[in-house]
Amino acid sequence: MSGIIINPYSFATGSAFSNTKSLDFDGTDDYVDCGSYSLLNSGTSVTASVWFKSSVYTDYGRLLMAGKHVEIYQSAAAYTVTQGRFYYRLRGASGIPFATLGGASATGVGDLCDGDWHHLCIVWDNSTTTAIIYEDGVPVITDTSVTGTLNSATWPLYIGAETSTTYPIQGNVDEVAIWDTALSPTDVATVYGGGTPDDLTSLSPITWYRMGENSTFKTPQILMPENTNKDKVSNFSMDFDGVDDNIDCGDLSAYDNGDFTFSCWIYKTTSAFEYVWSNGGSSATAGFGMAINNVEKIWMKRNTRTIDCATGYQNMGFTLNNWHNIVGIYTDSTNTMECYVDGVLKYTKVGAASTNSASLDLIMGSTSPAGSYDFTGKMDEFSIFNSVKAIGDIWDGSGKPTDLTGQSGLVSWWRMGEEAIFDPAASEWTVPDQVGSNDGTSANMTIEDREGDAPDSENNALSYNMDAADIDSDTP
Repeated sequence: MSGIIINPYSFATGSAFSNTKSLDFDGTDDYVDCGSYSLLNSGTSVTASVWFKSSVYTDYGRLLMAGKHVEIYQSAAAYTVTQGRFYYRLRGASGIPFATLGGASATGVGDLCDGDWHHLCIVWDNSTTTAIIYEDGVPVITDTSVTGTLNSATWPLYIGAETSTTYPIQGNVDEVAIWDTALSPTDVATVYGGGTPDDLTSLSPITWYRMGENSTFKTPQILMPENTNKDKVSNFSMDFDGVDDNIDCGDLSAYDNGDFTFSCWIYKTTSAFEYVWSNGGSSATAGFGMAINNVEKIWMKRNTRTIDCATGYQNMGFTLNNWHNIVGIYTDSTNTMECYVDGVLKYTKVGAASTNSASLDLIMGSTSPAGSYDFTGKMDEFSIFNSVKAIGDIWDGSGKPTDLTGQSGLVSWWRMGEEAIFDPAASEWTVPDQVGSNDGTSANMTIEDREGDAPDSENNALSYNMDAADIDSDTP
């Protein structure tokens, strides 16, 4: 039956489990950033599982690393260990181990840098002060004196290196999973699957990276959603620093008159007066825009070439450090602006006549290309319609973005982190307009400003220094 995988869950789901891709790390500077995990910083029990293949021994190379808290690494320096074997340990803050799995028993079994796939699993059960290390399903280290708690600092989880510049590994990595419990020996055997990865859904990992399986490449990064997020509309956003970051989408004067709807998702992190977006800022000749003042009240305007319709500052139920969907709907026949927050109508304003002849660019995250009142936080799924949209077309009550493909009246749609591409030479992002011609160009933003978070989606992973060829067909 070589090569045949029978998935016990396939009869329930209607499709067999498939594992056809891993990620290939070059041993020089490749790594994957999965974001921060509270479990790895303050939890009391943890299980980490990873499949790994290498034919090159790398001193201290980290397979998984979360600050100084959970490590799976190989070492020939810290302890007397035969090269090509692995050493695993849990560590406390600042590199001080609260649990050391040392001595002769820490050498493991066999050479794991032999060019074959191997499965590594570490289980820490705080209730019994026990840590067990499994190699290829076999418990090779058991330490019953592992006491302490994980440090409360926030650290990102890295795959393939300790940091962006230290201890990279060379080889393939696949099927990384973490639990906030100590898996039983029976469960570990299920994870190992006799040497072939299988569906982990029934074991409920808190995070599961299928690695190459769910990955796509958007220059110059591999975007890898956590497995439970893989089918969501959006998993990646753009982060603005509140100092000088902005995205210029060019002149949208064609949308200045007539019916108009805009929608955006924002995650604001400070109480400063800041613009989410603007077509001219707060000047008398401004086109349109939205700002939030220092008590989290929203100001929205539509100052077209004939109509001035500003809501003023209104308490709209907006809160910091949370994702919110903001929708503005302008009805030309009644000169009326409506503002919705998370699908709820918060304010209606009837406009008055004015004039505006300026041709101004749409700027996300600021008032103008030069920048002022700059936005601090994340932004996602920004769209503009040249029609009055029903709120149900944009907000479905789920708390996450909807797919706008095929929506009537849609003239511009920026997916933000989902489709953005970064040019290292120019040090700028291009954020494609999915339906129009107004692609956005960033100013003062770096490759780190694409975030693996979006509304109702977090801990999605991003690669650094890797390319499309690193999504490899080699799997366990």
